[in-house]
Amino acid sequence: MFASELSRGIGADCGELGGTRLEHLPASNLMQSRLLPIVVSLVALPFVAACQSGLSNGPLDGRVYEVKLAGGGQAPQVDALIFDGGQFESTACRAHGFRLAPYSSSINGNATTFEAVAKSTDAGANSWSGSIHGDAVQGTLKWTDAKGAVTEYKFDGKSASGLLDGKTFEGMVCPGEAKSGDKDRLVFAHGAFDSNACRAYGFTMSPYTATREGEVTKFSAVATNADGDNNHWDGTIRGDEISGTMRHMNASGKVLDSYKFVAKLAK
Repeated sequence: MFASELSRGIGADCGELGGTRLEHLPASNLMQSRLLPIVVSLVALPFVAACQSGLSNGPLDGRVYEVKLAGGGQAPQVDALIFDGGQFESTACRAHGFRLAPYSSSINGNATTFEAVAKSTDAGANSWSGSIHGDAVQGTLKWTDAKGAVTEYKFDGKSASGLLDGKTFEGMVCPGEAKSGDKDRLVFAHGAFDSNACRAYGFTMSPYTATREGEVTKFSAVATNADGDNNHWDGTIRGDEISGTMRHMNASGKVLDSYKFVAKLAK
């Protein structure tokens, strides 16, 4: 219901991006895809957040921290802690089946404390608690495995940043080989990448990697939702234009749908 109303609100007109004419494709055709309709409101973010499926608002939303996680008799490992849409995620724990989890937070003097409990079907539960002072974060992770054994880890780090931070692109996401699709806004901020269109399906912002080769910058990112689905984004930026592919996978890693995207830098 919300998606169709929003689609009518923004219209379905397509522009010329990267020299390629993207013709109009009726929204009804796109609904046959598992992930689409991909639609996005270009209105104020508070309105979007209030209507997103599976996402809410949290006081730490939009923050991403690069940390080192140590404990359990293992060498320290790099992790990224994400707060977005009222949800918390550790990217290092994705491989073990841990998914997005609601978080709570409170202000204590000059620090903000937070807690979250993430669960995995096979690996048990992760209880996170931490304290944020300015750009720094530290805390503990208590992993309770499926048999009830508890292992404690420590983490500390700082706010993340990335090569493309501060850039926003507006354009389209198109299914398969179609030359037209629906509007999207791609945002790079705080070391993370976000597709506004995919937020309606519970996908939150995710850390990205980017490398510059002459006048070309390449990036990749993997976004996830509470169901364990993943969107794998790979793109290239030339001047003020971005283009690339997105693969939508289920929790088992099976590719369900493939998309192309093309957009221009927002002025």
